[in-house]
Amino acid sequence: MATTPSAMNKDLPLPEDASPLLTSIIPNLHGGRGHVYGYHCAVAEAAKHLGWKHIALVTPDPAFTNLPESWRICLDQGNTDLKINPFRKLKGAYRWFTTLDRALREIPTHKQPTVILFEGFGSLQLGGLAATLLLNRPANTHVWLLYYTDVHRSRISNIYLLLNKLIKNILREGHFQLLTDSELLAESFADYFGEPVTHVPMLPGSSPAILDLPPTKTDILCWWPGEPRWEKGLAVMQHLSTLPSQALVLLAAEDSNLTSTPGGSRIQLLPMHLSEEEYLHWLAASDLILLPYDQNTYQERTSGIFLETILAGKIPVVSQGTWMAWQLSQHQLSELVVDWYRNDLIEHLSFCARDPNLAEKIKKMQRHFQRIHTVDGYAAAIKALFARSQNRNTHH
Repeated sequence: MATTPSAMNKDLPLPEDASPLLTSIIPNLHGGRGHVYGYHCAVAEAAKHLGWKHIALVTPDPAFTNLPESWRICLDQGNTDLKINPFRKLKGAYRWFTTLDRALREIPTHKQPTVILFEGFGSLQLGGLAATLLLNRPANTHVWLLYYTDVHRSRISNIYLLLNKLIKNILREGHFQLLTDSELLAESFADYFGEPVTHVPMLPGSSPAILDLPPTKTDILCWWPGEPRWEKGLAVMQHLSTLPSQALVLLAAEDSNLTSTPGGSRIQLLPMHLSEEEYLHWLAASDLILLPYDQNTYQERTSGIFLETILAGKIPVVSQGTWMAWQLSQHQLSELVVDWYRNDLIEHLSFCARDPNLAEKIKKMQRHFQRIHTVDGYAAAIKALFARSQNRNTHH
């Protein structure tokens, strides 16, 4: 690969008050599924509030034909899935590295500091970033790695640990930062990685500003949103659909293949991929949002759907031992944390949907979340983080 001089390695000292260029690196937009696109749109809005410029480096995605003007389709995602043939895996990793290296070389870091915000990455993608930083040694570049899964418990956790240390050693003092949106993960990461970890507010992927619809007189609409995967509670929903109930209506994605049983809850299947308007409609219409997530998977990691549920003032019902359960316990809402195989589950869900005291506590939690998990709150957090990193660099 060519090693011509780039803007990255011509860095000169910059004024201390120079505002950064916030650069989102997005390895996969997932066809619009999940919260990746909405999250980085909110990141761009936070940067705008601060007077910072923002760009996003992304891989092609046929689901997106009209990306924001500052988003650059310039990366080759490659196939870095650890399950594929090793040769294809390395070939994919090399394509990722070369396109990322080319894209970062085109950023003029000699004019202003560059903050790279990287999330949703795998070990090979993180390795590609480490390689291009090692090759170019950028003096005015900051790297913020946003972790939101429990990589410290994975079988390749040591790879993340080593890559974190490598990137930190390449950069100037204070220019490497670890971020997460979970207070619980922040504590675990600090212990495992041996680095301070900054907790940043969550950002909703959809607007929670919806009208609250009046509840139905008899039916209790219970929505299980998202893709019907086992870690999201597919087995629980299959069990719930068999329980005798006259009042419950279960809403789920059509790929769940849930079916009604005689005397059981009614089932209404929704399209796998909802538009934002459709998503917000069902969020408003539902009495309960069912989040029967796997305890081990969601012990410390956050849930965007949970965030949007609370911001919308709706009632979630969650699994024991999860981050969502911990959040609800902070607001005296332990009734919404359930054993999904308890004998009186149907009766308890009916109670949760209709109890006025629970509804009032949810409204208090909603107001709390509305103060914290906002674009303004996120902007304040990243502004403070950048200021701290600049101060650390000044004193070394």
